[in-house]
Amino acid sequence: MLETYATNKFLAMKNQRPFIITRSTTLGSHKYGFHWTGDNRAEWAYLKGSIADNFNFQLYGIQMVGPDICGFGGDTNE
Repeated sequence: MLETYATNKFLAMKNQRPFIITRSTTLGSHKYGFHWTGDNRAEWAYLKGSIADNFNFQLYGIQMVGPDICGFGGDTNE
């Protein structure tokens, strides 16, 4: 959370609107940044699991949360 906080304050000091996405989340970090659940493969099983992840983080108070649903490493499964 300290890195998210420091980045938020730095960008605010430069009169820029902070939009910070991080995988590292602790209590209170939702005030300074948003959570990314991480790399997923472009498969239905990963998408299905990401729904539960999103709901859980919203219950924790982190409202802006999301997965990487398009895949990574070129595995788009076209």
